[in-house]
Amino acid sequence: MRFTPAQQQAIDATNPELLVSAAAGSGKTAVLVEHIVQMITQRGCSIDRMLIVTFTRAAAGEMRERLENRLTDLGETDPRLARQADLVPMAQISTIHSFCQQAVRQNFQHCGIDPQFGLCDERTRQAMYDECLNDTLDQLYTLAKTDPDIKSLTAKFPEKSIVEMLGSLYRFLLSRPDPMEWLDRHANHHWTLAALDQEPMAQSFCQEAALMTDAMQALWKQAEALSQRPAFPAPYLKTLAADLITLQDLSACCQKGMRTLIDGVNLCKFARLAVARPDTQDEAELAEAFKDLRNRYKGLVDELKKLLPADCTASLSDMAIMAPAVHGLQKAVHLFHDRFTGEKREQGMIDFNDLEHMTLDILRQPYLRQQLAGRFDAVFVDEYQDVSELQEAILNALKRHDEKQSYFYVGDVKQSIYRFRLAEPGLFLGKLNRFSPQEDAPCRKIILNRNFRSKTTVLNSVNRVFAHVMDRRVMEIDYDADAMLYPGVPSTGDPATHVHVLNTENLRSQDTVLAEAELIARDILSTIDTPVVDAQGQVAGRLQYSDIAVLLPAAKNVADKVEATFRRLGIPVYCEGVGDTFHSEEVTQLIQYLSLMDNLMNDLALISVLRSPLFHFTEQMLASVRLIKPERKASYLSALQAAAETGDEPLRASCRDALDTLERERFYLRSMPLADYLWDFLNRSGLYLYYGAQPGGKARQANLQLICHRASDWDRNHTDGLHGFVQSLIQSQQTGDDDSPAIVNPWENVVRIMTIHKSKGLEFPTVYVMGLGGSLLKRAASRDISMHGDVGFSLAYVNEQARTRRMTLLQGAIALRERNAERAERARVLYVAMTRSKNRLVLVGGMSGITQEGLCKSVAAGSDIYAARSAKSMLDWILQSLTPQDSIQELSTDCPWKTDLSDQLPTVSTSFPHKSALFQVFIHMDPAVTKQTAQNRRMPMPQLPTLPQGTRLENGLHRLPNQRLDDPFLGSMDWPHHPFKTGVTALCRALETGQAPETEEETAEVKRYPLLQQKPRLLEDMPKAPAFLLPPKEEIALETGVQTHRLLGLIDLDGARQAVGDPKALYAYVCREVERLTAFGSILQKDAPRCDRAMAARFLESDLGRRMLRSATVHREWSFNLMVEEPFHTLLQGVIDLCFIEDGAWVLADYKTDRVSSAADLWPRYHRQLEYYAQALTAGTGLPVKEKALFSLRLGESFAKND
Repeated sequence: MRFTPAQQQAIDATNPELLVSAAAGSGKTAVLVEHIVQMITQRGCSIDRMLIVTFTRAAAGEMRERLENRLTDLGETDPRLARQADLVPMAQISTIHSFCQQAVRQNFQHCGIDPQFGLCDERTRQAMYDECLNDTLDQLYTLAKTDPDIKSLTAKFPEKSIVEMLGSLYRFLLSRPDPMEWLDRHANHHWTLAALDQEPMAQSFCQEAALMTDAMQALWKQAEALSQRPAFPAPYLKTLAADLITLQDLSACCQKGMRTLIDGVNLCKFARLAVARPDTQDEAELAEAFKDLRNRYKGLVDELKKLLPADCTASLSDMAIMAPAVHGLQKAVHLFHDRFTGEKREQGMIDFNDLEHMTLDILRQPYLRQQLAGRFDAVFVDEYQDVSELQEAILNALKRHDEKQSYFYVGDVKQSIYRFRLAEPGLFLGKLNRFSPQEDAPCRKIILNRNFRSKTTVLNSVNRVFAHVMDRRVMEIDYDADAMLYPGVPSTGDPATHVHVLNTENLRSQDTVLAEAELIARDILSTIDTPVVDAQGQVAGRLQYSDIAVLLPAAKNVADKVEATFRRLGIPVYCEGVGDTFHSEEVTQLIQYLSLMDNLMNDLALISVLRSPLFHFTEQMLASVRLIKPERKASYLSALQAAAETGDEPLRASCRDALDTLERERFYLRSMPLADYLWDFLNRSGLYLYYGAQPGGKARQANLQLICHRASDWDRNHTDGLHGFVQSLIQSQQTGDDDSPAIVNPWENVVRIMTIHKSKGLEFPTVYVMGLGGSLLKRAASRDISMHGDVGFSLAYVNEQARTRRMTLLQGAIALRERNAERAERARVLYVAMTRSKNRLVLVGGMSGITQEGLCKSVAAGSDIYAARSAKSMLDWILQSLTPQDSIQELSTDCPWKTDLSDQLPTVSTSFPHKSALFQVFIHMDPAVTKQTAQNRRMPMPQLPTLPQGTRLENGLHRLPNQRLDDPFLGSMDWPHHPFKTGVTALCRALETGQAPETEEETAEVKRYPLLQQKPRLLEDMPKAPAFLLPPKEEIALETGVQTHRLLGLIDLDGARQAVGDPKALYAYVCREVERLTAFGSILQKDAPRCDRAMAARFLESDLGRRMLRSATVHREWSFNLMVEEPFHTLLQGVIDLCFIEDGAWVLADYKTDRVSSAADLWPRYHRQLEYYAQALTAGTGLPVKEKALFSLRLGESFAKND
């Protein structure tokens, strides 16, 4: 493998400490492996004297495999390296927790714990935690009688708040290397006015104020630039000069400390705006622009006043009043910690926090530290940006500070997205700032910024966005020349990065998700099987579903909707780790079965198991069993036993068989390990195969395997057997455990849906990132306690007599730090998402109330660093990064915007994208209509008016409310649910079958199938035998009709007009059109053989087809919305296959693929559909419909009725 110069430097470096800042796609793992091999081959190090720390067990396994393979290859010619390959399985390649567990087991006597200690699972830990917490609360309220601090705490806060504060503070403390010392130091801190300016709390406010004053001066500079124009009103020049002095004075206050800053802000006043009377249009426009900018920087001053306290003395007084309650909470934490730690020791259990703290305690003992550190000549830390402060302390404690030991850190701080898991990116940043690039520096840094994953356009898009977003003053990181991404292999002919902005005004959040999912699905369908081009511009294959990933900021209430939308449109999909495993049918049934095995007197579990596929008891059988012993106190088990003795046949035999089976299974369970029994039972009973044959069978079987794996872990780590295992599963159901199996293989042709966090470390040729319009920061909530590692912790001010409550000054400073950290983390999450793409990147998000003016402001704000801080969503960051060279196109049911966006943007109504555009932005003003994004060639119909109450359609005539159609279905419809919106096809299907209609949007794809071609909805309708044993259906012929239907909606009619009249020429033309549409991607490669060229040519040669070709106005697959009142109030949505104007009126036609003997047989089935289409056409255009026709594609003939 050839390495870049920077990679080779990282491989060859011999510095005592080396930090490798490796950007996304820069080959950091390969460099790390090669550096280890180099140390073994060139410096004589041994793999068993190295500590290699990874972030996950999977990464540790991959690292171990890579090293073993590399050393094995080298060992073919070098026996010493072959020996090193043999040592790899015993080498310390693990997560930090695995290392800590080994260290604690080897030094258990120092930790004061049982040598056979166990790692307690979350359920056991929570049970001990709750018990100790209740004991602590009892002790607190007893001590409150004599301890004034605890009395103050219990008087000011209710018990629920104390529990929450104690829990939050305790969890925070456990993430620190010195938990109780930190608590005592900050709880006993004395706040004085004289020392205020030196406090981290005051510095937080001053830093924020400095950023805001910088933004004010940036806005002033924009106003000053306006003053250079000849038409700028002269009277405003004096005002502009006075404002500069005011802003400079305010900026100087930020450098002098918080007290001076507060005084400066309180005294800050702007001069009155001079009077100016513009004489020309240019003067008026410049005057308004200046006023707008001035109001913006004045508004920032008002915002700063709200941020700062009016009086420092009063603020410090609040904190002094709360000091006794703070000391009371301090004592409560100590009491709880001692009790909780003692309980775990007594039970012989420790948790992951204990592992890390005990390891650090071990390393604080000089002789133990020397012993442990002496084992490792080299320490490697992968994904260093995700290390916590506690883990950093452990790693530092392993340093020997001699020439024989080296440290190698590798990671990318821009990809640190696990702050919620206590990752501290500041540790990486600290080394990045301190370490030197010099070759002989003891602490050296090497930058790897050549990206070998993504194409040039993707990298340029990432660089454009984050050069704007990532600024040290706002996002902790400077996106400078070192941070930028450079292509390892420059590419040409790359697709532009697409940005889809949906107008979400008046849309609910779930509707926004559905609209985004629909848009992405349509885009996938339009691009699948299209050519994939390599870096040199050569075709390297065709796009498969497995090449595509859809990334979500969060999965809850989103992933399931995206998956359902994709499946509805026929896209194979797999959701990565977002399934609700513990509430699935198969796992719920298995939990009920195990509950019954644990206790046969569990009536609910017994009835559930009898009703299950194991015994197939019907509801009538269950009722008959109960009636044998109807007494309230009698258990269902006793009734079952009585039925087995005295019941009538065949009930008696069924009950006897059930009891015998349960007794036999309980014997097997007592005789086997739990995990072995569980897997054996699932296979013997047939349940594993049964659920595998259900829809989603692979996922169901994976869920069952997951429970078996849990049982295996339970056997190893617990002693409370089946009962404890059942209780742990029930708790997982109740708490929403997010554990889920991975069931997709790399070679499976499915679209992957996953969260951005789960995508870290992965790559895909095409990546869609959705949900970018979501709120950037969580809504600030009023809290009783706030904590920060550098600032300290504080309770809210509470006056129990006056019943008042407010945030303290310290809480305000902590809130500032937390918001800034959260904002920086969200920027890094977006960076991870955008750098997953290899070839094509599509960004999708919603924005409420899109206007030209608002879009202009979003883009113009890009030059202002404060804009990145003020952004409300990730989508704002992207829009702020646009330049005049980018393409922006509006897709709307109304007329496109006619005016351009001045100098800031190209014309919004651009018809064709700019070839040089890095970003192509599509504004979807009506997300419900813009599902047809990719081609955007069908002219949408306008929104249609609501029909009068009670209006019905028959032969184009309006009927009065009391004149109902003679329809045998309508008189008996009693549907419990009426959807707000449904498709014409769905409604007609409901009227045909009598089943309630679905909330189904009609699309061209949906209506291409016959009306009665539907899946069974009831369990009784499901086939009794597996699908492969059933006779084949007429699927090929049906799909041929469907694809020919599609072809007729896409074929270019101009060429057909020239060829009509010559059947051979027309057929050849249709064949060429199929090839063209396939190459363009409008027809998928796999569907092209199903397009019946002769069938399409036959329609064009038919009388109806010739009439269409003669018309000057033809529309195909024309969508509409129609509000109707019968058979219920709903918004009806439909797609008209074909309509054309003839003699001043519409001819309406619909293609059908049903198998019938004549086209006339179609009319009874579809006349209702055509009535709705005709009414929509007339209402939308004002022209009458003179003829309604149905064309049978199978028969090549039509049936029409004239109005």
